Amino acid sequence: MKNRGFTLIELLAVITILAIIALITVPIVIDTIEDSRRASDMRSGELYVDSVNQTIGKKNINGDFYIEDGWYEINEEGNVCLNDECTEILEVKAKNKPTGGRVYIEKNGITDVDYLIIKNGVYGYNDSKKFEFLYDTGAKFTVTFNTDGGSDVASVTLNPNEKVPKPSDPTKAKYKFIEWQLDGQTYDFNSRVRSNITLTALWGEPDEYILTTGEDFNLLLKELIKGTPAENYYDEENSIEKIEFYSKGSLPIGYTKETLQALPSIDVSEDKDNTIKAYHDSEASKVYIYSERKIRWNSNTDMMFARFTSLNEVAIPEYITNIGKFIFQSCTSLTSITIPSSVTSIGDYAFNGCTNLTNINIPESVTSIEQGAFASCKNLASITIPSSVTSIGDSAFSGTGIASITIPSSITRIEKSTFAGCSNLTSITIPNTVIYIGGWAFNGCSSLENITIPSSVTSIEQSTFYECTSLTSFTIPSNITSIGDSAFSKSGLTSITIPNTLTNIGSFVFNNCTSLENVTISDGVTDIGTNTFTGCSNLESITIPSSVTTIGNKAFYESGLTSVTISEGVTNIGEYAFYNCPGLTSITIPNSVTSIGKYAFNRSTNISTVIFENPNGWWYANTSNATSGTSLNLSDPSTNASYLRASYASKYWKRS
Repeated sequence: MKNRGFTLIELLAVITILAIIALITVPIVIDTIEDSRRASDMRSGELYVDSVNQTIGKKNINGDFYIEDGWYEINEEGNVCLNDECTEILEVKAKNKPTGGRVYIEKNGITDVDYLIIKNGVYGYNDSKKFEFLYDTGAKFTVTFNTDGGSDVASVTLNPNEKVPKPSDPTKAKYKFIEWQLDGQTYDFNSRVRSNITLTALWGEPDEYILTTGEDFNLLLKELIKGTPAENYYDEENSIEKIEFYSKGSLPIGYTKETLQALPSIDVSEDKDNTIKAYHDSEASKVYIYSERKIRWNSNTDMMFARFTSLNEVAIPEYITNIGKFIFQSCTSLTSITIPSSVTSIGDYAFNGCTNLTNINIPESVTSIEQGAFASCKNLASITIPSSVTSIGDSAFSGTGIASITIPSSITRIEKSTFAGCSNLTSITIPNTVIYIGGWAFNGCSSLENITIPSSVTSIEQSTFYECTSLTSFTIPSNITSIGDSAFSKSGLTSITIPNTLTNIGSFVFNNCTSLENVTISDGVTDIGTNTFTGCSNLESITIPSSVTTIGNKAFYESGLTSVTISEGVTNIGEYAFYNCPGLTSITIPNSVTSIGKYAFNRSTNISTVIFENPNGWWYANTSNATSGTSLNLSDPSTNASYLRASYASKYWKRS
């Protein structure tokens, strides 16, 4: 029988069988080889440790190299090294020497192993002092940072046995960072990573803060004295009574450096030139501000101590140049404050509402007192404005208790409401350097008895002397060319002369001046404004000069007039001009008058005679802009009075 070859089918079957066998056996062979390699490496590590133990057991390593117990690194040649100096006395009786690792060596021959790197494997000692395979050196490990509410810290990815790079400390409002921990223990950044780990930030108790703003500083002091915050300020139950500042190198009275160090200390600014520390003495209800560097109060420190209602004394340190806005606002227990000569400006509403502040000395260094700086300090009885001050802001002293004040010659303007509501103010001296007095400047100064306006001032603004009920006499100087609305309304004036330099008397200027008896209007005034003399119940007579062309609406509304002379020149008598003036009995309307507003003499019930010097061409209409109306016969004075008082009182009268 002839030998025949394999058929194609048989050949394919053999190949398939061989492939299946390969698939089954190759992984087994590979695993066997890997296990053998690992076993070899494991044995190498064990032999290395044995070699270390045997060598150290035989030799006392006390020569030039090993002089201290400790941990030593293994270099790539397998030698033990300290500070880049190595020894070859530890000979490894194994196939593979370690290429890295760390061992602990003592002079008496005791050793311990942290880890070894042998070729591609890393081995560590376990509790039974046997090596175990840990991981392949191709692995990567992630270190995550848990800041526990602090600023973010990015995670890092490391190779096995790398050290974790220490990140910058995180920050957390009102807390101080202490350290990073692993499983509740301080983490050693010299240790090496062998797995994924999470490091957690440890924060100190909230008695040390890094702060940058005045609002934060408010919160800081509230925490220190355990006050109850109310809208970011102290409420009425706070206990702080005193704040003292100390410059570099000085300490609060009664404290040593050691006792201060034992108190809570707080950095209040990240700016190294603006660092202050606060120390709280709970028994004395005080907070001591100790400056290691100079404090520069600026916009960031505005409102720093606002509404600390138990604070009763403040001594501002000598390096402060600006007292910020609202900084002591509504410190209702504050009785005194010392401002050093370093201060050049006092900010807006700095002491506003310090209702128990009784005295304050403003040094010669101050050049500006800003808006509302001492407003509503009702018990501030006296104050001296130094000659260095060149500007005083709106309402700077409004509502204070000052009795007298002298404005220095360095001031050129008294702004609006500067002394408004100073009910105890009896006198004020204004120098000739002042060229402007703002509206409401002395509004409500009910005790002000006299005041002289210098010749440098040309106008009296709106409500300047409103409700100055003790101001019985006042001379309007000849340099005044205008008087604003309500300038003397509800004041105590008994007589007034309006100079001929004044062309216009504003609305409500003498409104409800119930003590006003005599008014002289000089020839030169052209307009008497709306409600100018309304409610002047003791004003009995008035002569309106020929220069006046208009008597405004309600100009003498409900006044006490018994006699009025309207000179030739007046063309218009406004609505309600002499309404409800029961003392009037007669009146003469000059030839120049061409219009009379509605109700001009209504309810002036005792007027019995009205003489029109030109009775011809008069008519009345229902609207002020009418161009024609019903004719009037004004030849009879008695009938005229009836018409104006009642019959046609609601009409607009005009003469063509």
